[in-house]
Amino acid sequence: MGFKNKSVFDNFKFPEPTTLNKPPTLAQVLENESEMDQKYYFSEKALAGLKQTKHFTSMNKGRVQALDQPCNTVGAHLAKVSINSTDPILLINNR
Repeated sequence: MGFKNKSVFDNFKFPEPTTLNKPPTLAQVLENESEMDQKYYFSEKALAGLKQTKHFTSMNKGRVQALDQPCNTVGAHLAKVSINSTDPILLINNR
């Protein structure tokens, strides 16, 4: 965290954690698939390329993303997410 003013920093207190012992699962925080904008899906061309790699069955370089577990770390960066990056990717209904 960063603060522009020292007075704000001096008065800041982290809130008590609400999920410390039971973090929410990925399924609990995902938007409904039927409401998802198409721009968040990879193109057919990108998926065709992925299907030719050894990572296709595991998606995301072997970092299995289970819906009944907390989400893998999502990095903040300016680049568009790549199918072969370390960002979590889900394969749902062949999309």
